[in-house]
Amino acid sequence: MKKQLLTIISIAFTLHAFANQVIISNSGNNYTPANVTISLGDTVLFATTLSHNAREVSQTTYAANDTTALPGGFETPYGGGMVIPTSAGVYYFVCVPHVQMHQMKGTITVNTVGIENNKSVTLQIMQSVAEQYLKLMVTGGSTGQMDIEMLNLSGQIVKTIHLTLTGEETSAIVQVGDMPKGVYMIRWSYGNVNKAKKIILQ
Repeated sequence: MKKQLLTIISIAFTLHAFANQVIISNSGNNYTPANVTISLGDTVLFATTLSHNAREVSQTTYAANDTTALPGGFETPYGGGMVIPTSAGVYYFVCVPHVQMHQMKGTITVNTVGIENNKSVTLQIMQSVAEQYLKLMVTGGSTGQMDIEMLNLSGQIVKTIHLTLTGEETSAIVQVGDMPKGVYMIRWSYGNVNKAKKIILQ
């Protein structure tokens, strides 16, 4: 029997407040709002005009109105894009063409919230080499409804999967062979949980 190779991504997560989406646009050469505070798992959608982007930088670079990218940091295309911070802390960002002259910059402060209990579940995303489907597998002994969404980088939901967890291993197949190639976010919620992971269809 021919075996098909799968790329496996495992993510464990614990409970926190349900996610929201915050929109950052621009008014002229200023971000609106420039500074936002969100909870871990929330989505930040940059909805700027085509002459503005957002590049994550270090606090030192931010204070100097410079544009040196933070290694491993985010950068949205000109015209906007979606960012889902993966850890708590302060994220500093600048508009590359406008930070030095107009000090166009901002911050995203990401807070954690109180963990309700010690329950956790694990979601595995198995991606076929042929990029025809994703296999989603949930383990951890939890029960209840789990919602999984696939979003493009504009923040639009392109697929939604509803899983009923039974306390045993639960899986679902998501067909992606007809979808445009590119970067997507897999976002999932379970009870008060909301997390996300980036995947690439090639």
